[in-house]
Amino acid sequence: MQAGIFGRDAELRVMDAFLGAVPVASRALVLVGPAGAGKTTLLRAAAAHAAGLEFTVLQTLPAPSDMRLAFAGLADLVGPELERVLDALPVPQRRALGVSLLAQDAPPEPVEPRVIAAAFMSALLVLARSAPVLVVIDD
Repeated sequence: MQAGIFGRDAELRVMDAFLGAVPVASRALVLVGPAGAGKTTLLRAAAAHAAGLEFTVLQTLPAPSDMRLAFAGLADLVGPELERVLDALPVPQRRALGVSLLAQDAPPEPVEPRVIAAAFMSALLVLARSAPVLVVIDD
């Protein structure tokens, strides 16, 4: 997967197999370990490998100060692809995603969180039409 990561051959093989299975069906992989164990390094290696395999890679690696900002992670994930997906979404989802990512003015009534979640799922489905999608969320 990536040169320069030493002593993690087993983990890299698992991640390589995981990426190989994604185009066949949806998958989830969770890396667990103590702080400083190298999880972020492995996630970055997987993201780079997936990009080389022509995956659409969506990732968020928020700083602790970003954790309290509403939709910061969503903006990291979908923001770079917003123009690509927005027009393909149903109007309520398009509006909810646009408002949550500060791309549109907020309506008088708050946007329902369920509509934002549906918009995110729809955005993933739109992106998956053209390439496998890898979503990387680091704590």
